[in-house]
Amino acid sequence: MRMNMKYLYAGLLLICCLFAQAQTIQQNGIVRELNSGNKGLSNVKIVFYDAVPTISGTNGQFTLTFERKKKGDPIIYDEIAKKQYELVNEKELLSLKLSHTDTLATDIIMAKAGTVDSLKLLYYGISERELTKNYRNELKKLAQQVQANSLSVKEYNEQLKAQKAYYEAQLERFNEIAEKFARTNFDDIDSLYQEALRLFQKGKVERAIEMLEREGILGRLEARFKEQDRISDQEAALSNWEQENTRKVQDLIELLLFNGELYELTFQRDKAEAVYDKLVLLDSNDLKILRTASDFYRTERKYNKALHWLEKIIEEPKLKDWYKGDAYFYIGSLYAQTKDVHYALDNYEKSRYIYDTLANRYPENLNFDNNFSLSLSRLGEIHIALGNLEKALTLFENFSEIIQRVYHKDTLPDDLCICEKGKKK
Repeated sequence: MRMNMKYLYAGLLLICCLFAQAQTIQQNGIVRELNSGNKGLSNVKIVFYDAVPTISGTNGQFTLTFERKKKGDPIIYDEIAKKQYELVNEKELLSLKLSHTDTLATDIIMAKAGTVDSLKLLYYGISERELTKNYRNELKKLAQQVQANSLSVKEYNEQLKAQKAYYEAQLERFNEIAEKFARTNFDDIDSLYQEALRLFQKGKVERAIEMLEREGILGRLEARFKEQDRISDQEAALSNWEQENTRKVQDLIELLLFNGELYELTFQRDKAEAVYDKLVLLDSNDLKILRTASDFYRTERKYNKALHWLEKIIEEPKLKDWYKGDAYFYIGSLYAQTKDVHYALDNYEKSRYIYDTLANRYPENLNFDNNFSLSLSRLGEIHIALGNLEKALTLFENFSEIIQRVYHKDTLPDDLCICEKGKKK
């Protein structure tokens, strides 16, 4: 009996040691400054849940030690901060997982406080000026067609209304696009994209379009996809060859998306649609392509296309919850516009449930509260359309409560806020 107990204790001790070893994972990372030529940033406080807090060193390098985690597990940061600096790539860090190597899959990108807002204003200002200029040109063309009797007054009024609707929708959409450009790190993008974006920064939109058209990006992307298929057939999935080709594919996709956005900006909507149509057919599994294309189709009221690709987004098995919540919300909006109120109700309910869950899981993230409240508001509108006034009133009351709570959170002193999105603007 003693011998058996001795073996039992030894076995338990061995299991405990192995368990402890398996639960400790180290990940090396680096903090870089936006558009600095890959300059490392020191003295950045980095705090992740289930990890020992750390501070970046002289070259921006740091090491995180995680407990109770295994490779592939999602990881969430609690705080990434340096005085007079702001976090740039928060969206990428929100979907971060423990890599199967010793290195974090995504670098932390920071910029001096106010940089992102400043760049966003720059990009939005250029977009607004270019869009307004082209809008006026379109109105002049319509007026000339009326004077030449090639367009009736009725047709003129219809087209005028359509152009105005497009102009207003694009102004709203360019706010999000300006945010994306402001957070784009020149150190991490293709040289051609850098050149086109610099032209755009200078307001030389037509030159940027000419340059991208001259490069024949679509043909190059098609060739890369064929090359990617050929590499897969040769069972070289992990070779340097395929990794380089995959990187080139992503670079070309980014360039084509940028090209499409420039077409939208200059009212070349047919060309923009042709770009997005081709992209979604080339790679219907790339979420960035699907989201950009479906946004365009929604703006252009291409309801069937928008619904098709939004439903494709939802089918993606690895889709993040907040992406799925967005997709259900947009589908609900499309059905609401086409007066299919019951389908709209069903999708708004799904969006509401997802954002309610996320808002409770991550109370420091104001975006989840905002999206939850917006879903409640849209549900209230649908119930009014269905005649369910008591239900609508309850939803609007809940909406009001959440708005008040978000306002209170958003006006807390900076030192009480947990994350960048919670800080007072």
